[in-house]
Amino acid sequence: MAEGAYDIRLAHRDELPDVLAVQHRAFLRVAEDAGIAPQLLDPVKEDLRDLRRLFDSGTMFLVAVGPDAQILGSVRGWYSDGVLMVNRLVIESGWERHGIGMALMDVLEAQFPHARTFRLFTGAQAEAPLALYQKRGYRVVSTQDQEHFVLAWLEKPGPEAV
Repeated sequence: MAEGAYDIRLAHRDELPDVLAVQHRAFLRVAEDAGIAPQLLDPVKEDLRDLRRLFDSGTMFLVAVGPDAQILGSVRGWYSDGVLMVNRLVIESGWERHGIGMALMDVLEAQFPHARTFRLFTGAQAEAPLALYQKRGYRVVSTQDQEHFVLAWLEKPGPEAV
């Protein structure tokens, strides 16, 4: 499939099982690459009830959908007190570096023109995600030691901050 041969749109509630499957596969790769047990990662431990609860409470889920209706990637976010919290940007195996992550981030950020800050976290050693976020203007503002890994918190000014 050519770059851009997908649509970015709001996820439907009945697509959450597919979103969760992509998320689990993506974070199983993350665990393998980082050399840590998958069960230590919250995204692997999440289940369909968790996603439905988030969806029903107003978390925005966006999906990248190919022409065959396959979900190629997703991202979620929620807005509170001027901050858009970006979470769980995932891309299906084999679809990395097709512009899907950038497109998902573009659409998500555009949904919140009144945000003062965009905020997210990723693994401090996650080179590809860090490079993508930094290319988008995010900067590491802090790190947080977890039991088996270190998280990097990143932020960038939202439209209302400039």
